[in-house]
Amino acid sequence: FFAFGPFQMVHIEEIFDDDDLVIGPGESLKAATADKSLGNKYFKEGDNVGAIKQYTEAIHRLEPHAQHPGALGRELQSVLVASLANRAAASLKLQRYASAAEDCTQVLNLQPNHFKAVFRRAQAYEALANGRASDLATFQDYVAKAMADVKKMLVLEPKCKGHKAWLQRLQGMLEGAAEPVTVANGGGCNSTSPAGSAGEKAKAADPPAVPPPLSHFKTCELCRIADGNLNARKVYEDKVFLALADPQLDAAHHYVVLPRAHLPTVDKLLPRHLPVLQHMQVIANRLLRDAGADTLDVLMGFHQPPFVSGCHLYLTVLSPGSRLRMWARTVRYSSLAFTTLQTAIAQLEVMAMADLRAVRG
Repeated sequence: FFAFGPFQMVHIEEIFDDDDLVIGPGESLKAATADKSLGNKYFKEGDNVGAIKQYTEAIHRLEPHAQHPGALGRELQSVLVASLANRAAASLKLQRYASAAEDCTQVLNLQPNHFKAVFRRAQAYEALANGRASDLATFQDYVAKAMADVKKMLVLEPKCKGHKAWLQRLQGMLEGAAEPVTVANGGGCNSTSPAGSAGEKAKAADPPAVPPPLSHFKTCELCRIADGNLNARKVYEDKVFLALADPQLDAAHHYVVLPRAHLPTVDKLLPRHLPVLQHMQVIANRLLRDAGADTLDVLMGFHQPPFVSGCHLYLTVLSPGSRLRMWARTVRYSSLAFTTLQTAIAQLEVMAMADLRAVRG
């Protein structure tokens, strides 16, 4: 407040209108640019929560001036768009997929051909389909929205093979969701053992994350199991994925989750395979939960060459992961022979960001 004379006290809000309290566009631009730069710093350091806070500060400073005319208005909008797009990237890291999609939509309302916003919104919609859809209609809606964004990416970058493969995978997700997911009969699925009951309950697993394979490599043992040409104890099965009870039994609960399609070993995966790993994790978690396993003491990962037999990608799932025998812990599942699922996912995310930066220059 201000004092007028020795007795009269007047609050500042009584002197100025609300509009007079708004910082001007030039000052807002300067402050917002500093906020955005600090957000970028936090994002590079892996502090996504801190990054979101700074991007939000920048957005709040700029929104009152979103319609400002002229060159200054264009500069204000540019920083606003960058802050929204960057906040979406940080939200994706924190698995806040709905928030990421909303920010990307705001960007595209301002700049309809903003490639990163289209790309990130497609990622968000696909993640929402795989992990947040509560029913088939919602799942199909998210996938359809992701497909629309990937189609737009193809318009913006028609020569990119990765976009085409992504679109095919999403189409496979819709086709896979059109048929009920069932567990195979036999092979231990009707057993009262933990692995059998897990297989029966796992039939509610999320829709496939990759399209059904067009062909298999007949010399691959896991492909032959997927085709039904070799017997194995199946605990879960759908059009795209398969889970087996591993006879080696390195832990009380020991499963192998694999795609039917012949994908290469973990050291040869590409960023487009990221949704495959994420969906394999979903299936593994449901198997363990339905079997009554300790879901907090779990080891998931991939054996890597030359410590793997065959060349078909499969996820090893062990619970309890802390009670492995000495030989298994120091040899079979050592860091030289075994890559954890989280490490593999992190590596593909880094590759995806590098590819995006290369595409955008």
